[in-house]
Amino acid sequence: MAFGLARVLRKYDLTWLVISQWAAIIALTLPLRAAGYLGLSARYLADDYCTAGTLIDLGFWGSQRYWYLHWSGRYAFTFFVNLLELAGPGITRALPGIFLALWLLALTLFFRSLPAGANSMSWRAAILTAISPLVGIVLGMPDRYQSLIWFTGLLTYTAPLVILTALAAWSAQRWEGWH
Repeated sequence: MAFGLARVLRKYDLTWLVISQWAAIIALTLPLRAAGYLGLSARYLADDYCTAGTLIDLGFWGSQRYWYLHWSGRYAFTFFVNLLELAGPGITRALPGIFLALWLLALTLFFRSLPAGANSMSWRAAILTAISPLVGIVLGMPDRYQSLIWFTGLLTYTAPLVILTALAAWSAQRWEGWH
């Protein structure tokens, strides 16, 4: 009888651990979800009109040529801006949430792939670990609107950080093979 009770208690504790982890994930992602929600009100601003207008007037490759000859020399930037602008102005509302989700995924994969031997981090623990720095980064941004909501600002300031985080996760997954 005592053995059966111990098994039930272990299952009960594990269930509460899982429930509490999911509750913490839901609660701690509130600032990220709020930032993504604010992104739903994003519209074109400043440079966005210039790049979109040139794309409409000259087409994709004509726009690339124009920006190559007449602007700052950030050729990969104008390529990706125009590529995303092909989806229409509505993409500006989706990108903040998409980038935050991708960043959280990249951080989760990074923490999940850190060498831990037999005690590999669970997905829930990796998500919880990834939330903290991401919330700190988002809340610590000097100008959240410019870094997250503004279309070209998001691609200029935040996209490289998401890409570097994904690269760090990819590198961490391959690290064990180097030993």
